[in-house]
Amino acid sequence: MKSKGFTPMYKVGIIMFRPMEGHFTVSKSATDNQAIRDVVERVLKERFDDVEIESIEVESDYDDDGDRILRVQVVFDGTRKKLDAHKTSSVLRYMRPKLEEIDEFAFPVISYIAASDLRKSKAATS
Repeated sequence: MKSKGFTPMYKVGIIMFRPMEGHFTVSKSATDNQAIRDVVERVLKERFDDVEIESIEVESDYDDDGDRILRVQVVFDGTRKKLDAHKTSSVLRYMRPKLEEIDEFAFPVISYIAASDLRKSKAATS
């Protein structure tokens, strides 16, 4: 059913529901967001103990179907060749259960960016 105009949102605990649209969003507190970041960072650093990770950014978002996702950007020192393909492809198997332990069920979408590539891209746009 397509809604016309403004649809009020009703807050129930941490779940907000728009009844006419059938769409809900989960509102996390700053403490919850920090716990999510801590889990993501811990798992990545454990799995990539042989790579120097410069930064990890985690942002809550929605995919094209309206499902919650976590956009994770990992900036590491070195070239893409230094990353073990087995580790990059299997990291979700380790991360998702840890996120579920803290009641986070959004699917992580992880991007790996070499710091050297990031610097080249910034230099090209300057």
